[in-house]
Amino acid sequence: MGRSFALRVVFFALLSILFGWGMTTLSEGVIASKWTFEDSWVVKMFEVSEVPVEETEEGVLFDEWRTEALDIDVLFLSGEYRGTRAVARVEHLKDNKLDLRPGLHYILSYNEFEDGSRIFFVSDIFRAPVFVGLFTGAVIFFCLVTGLTGIRALVGLFLSFVILVKLLLPGLLKGYPPQALGVAAVAGVALVTILSVVRRRRCWPSAFSGALGGCVSALVFGWGSIFMLRLSGLSTATASLLASTVPGIDLRGILLASIIIGASGAVLDVAVSVTSAMAEMKDHDPGIEARVLFQSGINVGKEVLGSMVNTLVFAYFGNSLVLSLLILEAEPIPIAMLNDSVIAEEVIRALAGTAGLLLTIPLTALFGTLMMSGRSVQSGEG
Repeated sequence: MGRSFALRVVFFALLSILFGWGMTTLSEGVIASKWTFEDSWVVKMFEVSEVPVEETEEGVLFDEWRTEALDIDVLFLSGEYRGTRAVARVEHLKDNKLDLRPGLHYILSYNEFEDGSRIFFVSDIFRAPVFVGLFTGAVIFFCLVTGLTGIRALVGLFLSFVILVKLLLPGLLKGYPPQALGVAAVAGVALVTILSVVRRRRCWPSAFSGALGGCVSALVFGWGSIFMLRLSGLSTATASLLASTVPGIDLRGILLASIIIGASGAVLDVAVSVTSAMAEMKDHDPGIEARVLFQSGINVGKEVLGSMVNTLVFAYFGNSLVLSLLILEAEPIPIAMLNDSVIAEEVIRALAGTAGLLLTIPLTALFGTLMMSGRSVQSGEG
């Protein structure tokens, strides 16, 4: 049985790779034709040749910024020159990590000056079709392996994404309270996820109540931490840019909303895991005592909690890996690190998620016992 499953997984993987490659090939022309930016084109590289450039005084003085001229033979795949093959001279940093290779697709851009002259340069590789192929292959592989359950989970994920993009983000830009919007968005995501993933209808209320209670716990912990540490939400360059672009936006509230949303995934996992385990026990032994069922839910939650704490911490650490390397390279004083707002925000995210998990477990176990047993949990014998 195990060998048969392994062979099926390998077959599904090969099939997914084939579909992904096909989608990459089919989407190249379509996506390129939709590239309508005025200052850039999608091009296919045929040949790259160096052009000798006389060193300027500035080039010698600032050697790390020296440029070189390249003649590139390209075929335009977008814009008004689509279908045209031409040779363009581009400026290219000598130490640029963007490797220009024949046969690959790139983004050719230009800067125009007041006198009408232009400097052309290759700004990036054209990776959108590959992204589409990878995404398609991953989705197909997931659905083939997991079947109907996986399809339901993907539908729930898509609807959750719609809630965040179509409701939460526009609401934040319009100035609605970030905390209330964050809780409402998390409630919507939790509802959609539970309806999509949890098969037993009697488990829906307990899983939803536990998840929502955990998110509220993360909200309270995050609010208290932000207040005590006097965090403004302006610790990153992105946040500063948003503040200058959208005057009057509540960055502290947005920081709190991001903490709630970041914790919601782990909180939902724990709520669904505890509820499903309790439901399995109830199905196996319909006469199980409420006290035993409740304690079993707590025990399952404790074990899940250990791995989920690691998930939260490592997720935030991985997201801040580049920042961590910069901090390590600078050899900072430990007490200065404790005072850094960026580090404080990341630590609060992990701690708030943990606080949410701690409340999710007993709430889910309590509501699960009430829903499945039809009576309150007795602290004594029963």
